[in-house]
Amino acid sequence: MGRNIPQITLDTTLANLYPLDGGNPDDISLVLVIPPPGQVSSSLPENTKFVYQNPIYDKLDNDIYARILLAACPQYLGFVAGSMPLNLFDIDKTTYESWLSLVWKSVPRHQVDARRVYDVLAPAQRPRLGFISVPEHFNPNTSSGEPAHVVVNTPLDCLSQHPGIITSEVHYQLLSKYDLAKSSLPTPPSNILTTSITPIEVEDDVLVEAESNRFVEAVKKRALPFVLKFPSSLAGHGVFILRTDSERDACLASLHDEVAQMIRSLNASNAHLSPVSLILQDMLPGEAVAHSLFVTKTGRAIFIACCEQVINDSGFWSGAVTDYKRQGELEKLYAPTADKIAKHVYSKGYYGPVGADIMISGGEQLIIDLNVRLTGSYILGLMKGHFSDRRGLHFASLLSPVPVRGDRDAFETRFAQELIEGRLVIVGWCCGRGGPGGLFKYSIGSIVIGGEDKAALMELVERVHAIMVKQ
Repeated sequence: MGRNIPQITLDTTLANLYPLDGGNPDDISLVLVIPPPGQVSSSLPENTKFVYQNPIYDKLDNDIYARILLAACPQYLGFVAGSMPLNLFDIDKTTYESWLSLVWKSVPRHQVDARRVYDVLAPAQRPRLGFISVPEHFNPNTSSGEPAHVVVNTPLDCLSQHPGIITSEVHYQLLSKYDLAKSSLPTPPSNILTTSITPIEVEDDVLVEAESNRFVEAVKKRALPFVLKFPSSLAGHGVFILRTDSERDACLASLHDEVAQMIRSLNASNAHLSPVSLILQDMLPGEAVAHSLFVTKTGRAIFIACCEQVINDSGFWSGAVTDYKRQGELEKLYAPTADKIAKHVYSKGYYGPVGADIMISGGEQLIIDLNVRLTGSYILGLMKGHFSDRRGLHFASLLSPVPVRGDRDAFETRFAQELIEGRLVIVGWCCGRGGPGGLFKYSIGSIVIGGEDKAALMELVERVHAIMVKQ
């Protein structure tokens, strides 16, 4: 590991959680990726059936997106896997890497970066890491040679032929904000806009134009404030918080084109999944907490963590903060809603990690979002022992993505003391090169930071923010 960085022992891992109540982790192969807005690597074809909306994503270079969404972010999600198969997607070689491969053969840099991330874990908790370069050739098997159940973070067209705990279609619907608004779970009052347009009719530009205008008009006429949600989006990329006329005007500037693009994603393979809708939801006072749980094979809810979400200036999810001293109190407070969530997903056949954004309004706990997958804040709940119990660091924060100049060695040199003390842990990392001829090194990281109190935590967070590359 170098630099006397302490070995990390998690409180528990997915490999320990899946066996509860009769589950079998040996039957599961994890595949983790955040679906990018378009194809950013030849290893991951773009979805056409299980489509996701990204109306307000940052327009970044494909190579940068690949290092964020195929590497640094999936790596930190997989940090909690434990000793079970974990598969990430390969990243295409840059021109610089292709040139180097003519000189000598070596392991691709993104694979080296990933293995270095997991080397910090106690050996018994390290995942069995693999990489997917051609999805058609991916053939996960159990130790007995039987096909393993492929557990993905979000459904992917290219892997939907593999058996899962539930089908890809059921998983897609469980993740849908449209389906959540229509479910029996407690949610804020919502007006759901749907379409009657058919897959054949999406070829008619006049019909698409008229349907897009109908959606936009509903947003124009809705009384402020309210929340506008696309049905299948990630990290806040399809959620608009509309409090003022200026915020609505900014949303409307691009809404017509984004709705038209969503309508055109409708096809014969996905029409029954209702991928075209808008949810106009009442805005309620208060803040939502990110609640993480694990649902066992018998439908029992196990508390993992309650965290405060971090939303950046662009309105995107960029991390989470947790107060370890309050976890017992928060577990008890939200237990009734956790039980409802567990019952709901279990009724669809699902068991495994789940996250939910929950708000208390008028004394009622309401589910703002339901993430039937590993969530960003999951890792914080499983590092309480490392931070709070063994080091007295009672607050912790996940930061991701963290774009910085230079490679991991340069970052470790700058924060050597914090790494040695265990108050800063690198849980995702991928190096890249930019500029003419790939002259400049850059990195995309995911890190977890601990502090004795919130002030100490934020002081270190700000030091990291200070070296981050600004867009």
